[in-house]
Amino acid sequence: MGDRYVAMGDSYSSGLGSLNYDLNSGSCYRSTDSYAYYVFDNKPLPAPPMFVACAGAVTNNIMSYGFDPPQKSQANADTKYITLTIGGNDIDFVGIAGACADYTGHPGWSCTTNSSLVGDVSGRLDTLNGVPDADSVTSNYQPIHSIKSVLEVLVTQSPDAEILIGGYPHLFGASSNNYTYDGDAPGAHKCIVTAGFGPIVTYAYWDIQWMNSTVDSLNTIISSAVEDINDPNVKYVPPDEF
Repeated sequence: MGDRYVAMGDSYSSGLGSLNYDLNSGSCYRSTDSYAYYVFDNKPLPAPPMFVACAGAVTNNIMSYGFDPPQKSQANADTKYITLTIGGNDIDFVGIAGACADYTGHPGWSCTTNSSLVGDVSGRLDTLNGVPDADSVTSNYQPIHSIKSVLEVLVTQSPDAEILIGGYPHLFGASSNNYTYDGDAPGAHKCIVTAGFGPIVTYAYWDIQWMNSTVDSLNTIISSAVEDINDPNVKYVPPDEF
């Protein structure tokens, strides 16, 4: 076994949000402040990670398509570690957050009553879970691959590597005590996300809890895929508090 470390996945792995990006990474927004470099700093590795994580990445970017060659192409027999987060963009986290946001001109409260939105998210989760005949595509019209199939490819290409796949955190808390009371909001509470010079954006408590449960469903799919692989080198890493 070699000593290569390959860091792949989406924005949670690339370091989007750090505002300290490798200018050569373009819209992938790769950052040395990402957890990949924390791993590198704390593991006896001779070289920085082969860093192919990309903001906005979906399962198809790992398997067959992307702005760069498929991320899986960096996994080989000399790879010692692989880390990744994947699946969040396949269920369209950004689209869900946009649909449920309430602001002037965009009534987002009660997004959970939008059968089209809920059905679409359910279909995406099913596809990630490898449900037979599930038919879904990502928001940019790329096919969704099951989490298990992604892991199987990585195990095949890097049979001796330790593969760590992370779960996703809740973006909002569970206790209504931390929200603003509003009798008109579903759940009688709301979260005020932005205020000031821009429009006031809020989320209703019940909608937030549906978003959190969607994250939980995705994490269950990821952890179950790891169990199904049944390889001691493949591990699920639960998210810490965000």
